[in-house]
This record gives sequence, C-alpha cells and structure tokens, in this order.
Amino acid sequence: MSNIFNFKRFGTYFINDLRNAKNQWGLSFLICCLMPAIVFFLVEVASLVRGEGFAEDLHEVGIVGIVAAFFVTMITSPSKIYGHLTDKKAGTDYILMPVSVCEKTLSMIIVSALVIPVALAVMLLGVDAVMGLIFPSYYGAPIISEFRLPVLFGAEEIVDGVSVNFIMLYITYCVTAVLPFLLGAIVFKKSKAAKTILVLMGISVISTIVGLPFIEKLNDIEKFFMDMTPSEVVTGINNYLTIVYSVYFVLLTGLIFLRLKTIKH
Repeated sequence: MSNIFNFKRFGTYFINDLRNAKNQWGLSFLICCLMPAIVFFLVEVASLVRGEGFAEDLHEVGIVGIVAAFFVTMITSPSKIYGHLTDKKAGTDYILMPVSVCEKTLSMIIVSALVIPVALAVMLLGVDAVMGLIFPSYYGAPIISEFRLPVLFGAEEIVDGVSVNFIMLYITYCVTAVLPFLLGAIVFKKSKAAKTILVLMGISVISTIVGLPFIEKLNDIEKFFMDMTPSEVVTGINNYLTIVYSVYFVLLTGLIFLRLKTIKH
C-alpha cells in the first residue's frame, strides 16, 4: 500500500507541487486576478480618448474580465505548471522522484482543478468587490452583493422546488475545463494549449456528426419533460449530468495517470 499511496509522502509532495505552481505560474495568476480591474481601466481610457468622459455603471465589464480570467486560467495554467514534464531534463527529474504515479496524478489534479480555481474565484470576487467599493458609480455593484450565501451553497430555493449549488457547479465546470488541457500539457511537447483546442474541436465535430440521428428525438424528450414538475426536471438532468461527469472524470484521470506512468526520455 505504501508503494501506491502514503499520506505523509503525499503531503510532502503536494506542498512541493504547490510551491512549483507558485513559481511557474504565480505572476500570471496575479495578472488573471486583476483582469476585472484591467478591463475596467482599459474601457475607461478608451472612453476618455473618444472624448466621452468617464463611462458609468460598467458592471458588465467586470463580468467580462472575470469570465476572461477563468478561461485564460483553465487553458494556460496546466501547460505553465506541468508543461516542463515533456522536456528531457525536467521530465527525467520528475520520473526519478520517490513518489508513486498515483500520488503524482492526485496532486496534479487537486492543484489544477481545485486549488487554482478556488483561489482564482476568491481573488476575482475580492478584486471585483474592491473595485465596486472604490468606484461605485463607474464600476457598479460587486457581483457578490447580488448573491446570498444560502443561494450560493444551494441551501435556498431559486425557483419553486429547485435549488442549485453554485459552488459545486463552479468546481464541476473547472474540472471539466481543465482536465483536457492538463492531459495536453503532458502529452504535447510544443503548442500544448493550441493542440489541445484543436483536438477538442475535432472531437466536437465527430460527436456532432455521430449525434445527428438523435436530434430528431428531441421532440419526444421535450414532451417527456412537459409532464414533469420543475423539481423533477432538475433532478433528472442532475442525475444524467452526474453520470456523464463521473465517466468523463474517470476517463481523463485514467489517461493522465497512464501518461505519467509511461513518460520516458
């Protein structure tokens, strides 16, 4: 068992992995966190250059910055943090670490799909709140002011009989978005993010072609949902997505594990 997973060894390696992530991607992370403020100031400068004065109530601009930061992080962070594993020297050093492949895989996924997204969300909401407090008339109200904690954690209904855990939904989307790019970071040697996007586009095209015969059955699905309450519809969709995301997570995790196990230089 100790050869596969050891808590003390994993903890030591995980701390080292976090330190490596900070060194490899710390500056880029800070820039992503400041994206709402950066976009806001760029829009204000553009407004002044056009002679229109300071633009007011630019709350949507902050949202654009947050969304942009999210996608930039999910796409670029895996290759920045773990892309060096495909290099001969760094990859060899990684292989020779006295840590099991299981521990390496788990640490890699926790850092990329949990620690970074959660830290990013906290920092982005913090920057958004600060901008809203300093420039209330120009930036607009912070996003966090529009939500109550019970709603964020799914403890309060947003529609009759329907509640959504936005925190878990965010984490699910982060895992879904980052795992392909994490796999691409340790598979491709160059242009890791671009090649991963091309592969995902190819898979989407093939999936669309294969799924065309099933589109005709959408009317039957709509009729099926019409006989259900909103709560039953959400429960059904949630159960379906849980199965899909579970298969997706297991498949991508397995591929990442196999790639780490077979890296050779």
